[in-house]
This record gives sequence, C-alpha cells and structure tokens, in this order.
Amino acid sequence: VALSACAKEDAAPAADAAPPAASVAETAPQVEPASIVDETTVAEAEDAVAADPSLDPCPALDSRNWAAWTAPDGAGHALTIEGEIDMPTPGYALSWREGPADRAMPPGLRVYLDAAPPADLVMQVVTPTPVTYTLKGASPVYRVIYVLCGGETIGEIADVKPKG
Repeated sequence: VALSACAKEDAAPAADAAPPAASVAETAPQVEPASIVDETTVAEAEDAVAADPSLDPCPALDSRNWAAWTAPDGAGHALTIEGEIDMPTPGYALSWREGPADRAMPPGLRVYLDAAPPADLVMQVVTPTPVTYTLKGASPVYRVIYVLCGGETIGEIADVKPKG
C-alpha cells in the first residue's frame, strides 16, 4: 500500500496551520549548569543529622521479648514497655523518647530508643541488655506500639491493653 499527498505549491499556508517545525536546539529551554554544593551546606546537613539521634544508625544487633501493657495511674494510665536488645559492647547509654501517636482509635504509638556508645574503650562482646520504658498519661489501650532505633523498627507490639 502506498500513500501519497497532494498540495499546491503556490498556496499560502492556512492561518490555523501549525508553524514549521523548528529544530530542537532552537526551541529547547536553556538549562543552567548544576551549581557546585559548597562545603558549608554539607556541614549544615551533617550537623542536622548529628543533632537528631533518631537518624544515627542503630547499634542494636538484635531484639526480642517485647511486651507492653497499661495500668491505671492516678487520673490516667501508665504505659510500660519491656524488651531485650543485643548491643555490640557493654556500656551503651540508652534513653527513650516518646514519638507521635496516630489518630486511629485505639491509637498506634511510636517510641524511640536512642543509644550513645561508651566513651571509654570496652571489650567487644555482644551484650544482651534489658530495656524498660514507662510513659505517664498514656491511653488505656493501643492498637500497636512501634519501638524504633536509628530510624528502623526493632520491635512491634500489637493489641496493648491493661495488664491483668
């Protein structure tokens, strides 16, 4: 099958006809070359990471035996979380931070376990370390609790209710 087109050579182009195709080089927008990132920007980003301990890699090698429950405490409830983590050396300073709760009913909660390495030289031996956290003013029930360390989930506890 052959296709052919017919056009008059002397005819003026129609007003609604598309303009002749221009070369890509003529119509392409001019792009500025990528700017070089200066060292102060990199240093500021590194400082921001250093200021947020949840962005540090988690030194915990493993975790297990996570449990959580609530108990009446004055006008509210207290949430207790327990577990065990394996640290690469003894002497880590561990601290907990409450994270955000979602808006579901019952809510889900994130808690952060921050680990600071020992300041002195210590023996390199895997050290099972029990951890416990108590939060006052908690909800009486939680759908799920996520334990995070260094931005990764190391424990997930579902269906947290009053103990007993």
